[in-house]
Amino acid sequence: MSSDPAYHPALAAARSHAPGWPQGLTALLDREDTSVELRAAAIEALTRAHPRHLLARFMDLIQDPDPRVRLATVRAASILVPEDRVKVAGPALTDPEEEVRLAAGRVLVGAEEELPGERAPHFVTARDEWIESRRADSGGPDAWSELATLYAQLGRGDDAERSLRRALELDQARTGDWANLADLYEATGRSGEAREALVTGLSHQPDSPALIHSRGLAHIRAGEPAAALADLARAVELAPESPRFAYVHVVALADLEGGADPLETLESALARHPRDPELLSLAVSLYEGQGDRESALVAARTLEESDPGNPEYQALVIQLSVGG
Repeated sequence: MSSDPAYHPALAAARSHAPGWPQGLTALLDREDTSVELRAAAIEALTRAHPRHLLARFMDLIQDPDPRVRLATVRAASILVPEDRVKVAGPALTDPEEEVRLAAGRVLVGAEEELPGERAPHFVTARDEWIESRRADSGGPDAWSELATLYAQLGRGDDAERSLRRALELDQARTGDWANLADLYEATGRSGEAREALVTGLSHQPDSPALIHSRGLAHIRAGEPAAALADLARAVELAPESPRFAYVHVVALADLEGGADPLETLESALARHPRDPELLSLAVSLYEGQGDRESALVAARTLEESDPGNPEYQALVIQLSVGG
């Protein structure tokens, strides 16, 4: 078996949402012989689990003697609600390793109101140093893209736009940045510029699933259902490995007229992604809407099997079982 952490069975189970995958990851973290690289990968993978799996575990990991584990934990804490994020990443604001401190400053943006007063100055310092570290030209397009995300989160739209433009000056083939630029324009009521950004991005990467997907969403906002469904279907065709694109396509089919049958399309997507939580949740909703509670219950039970003990999934199974 490859030494690459990505090939470890516990991580493969997490990617496919196999039954009990969160417990497999936590067991991996508990083993004394687990390498630092594998522990960091397991921490990142845990961010796809229900939050109940995360807080207590992350509170332990943030005290790990290895800075690589602490860094992975801080970054993974971004999935937590602000109050819990502060519990995990707050102590890292005074970590002896600069990279860990700066990561905490980034992760805690949006949660700063939950910080105790004595940590606030450390947060401001770490956040500002993180920004400065990304502003350096040597940081490359990734750094400018990360800055744009932060500025958008802070409501600094002009700075976010400038950062995205800078990233695209360095690499015009960055499809994610063209899509983010279009989203930024849409959010500020500049629909024409949003479409121009997508057109320009597609001129560099005409078969980009992300940009075609974004164009499909733009068609929906413009009231152009036929074009929207065509683009959303094309994105799924180009990126069949993406359950998110499949999910959005099925939702659009359910909401708009003139496309393929939503349930048939959903079942095709589930054949490729049989344990994806979003697709399974959508299956429950669509089957129940069609009066097929038996199929809805099967989908709900698959959700519960993939994450035993998840209270939301348990409640769903009970509701459908009683209702049936």
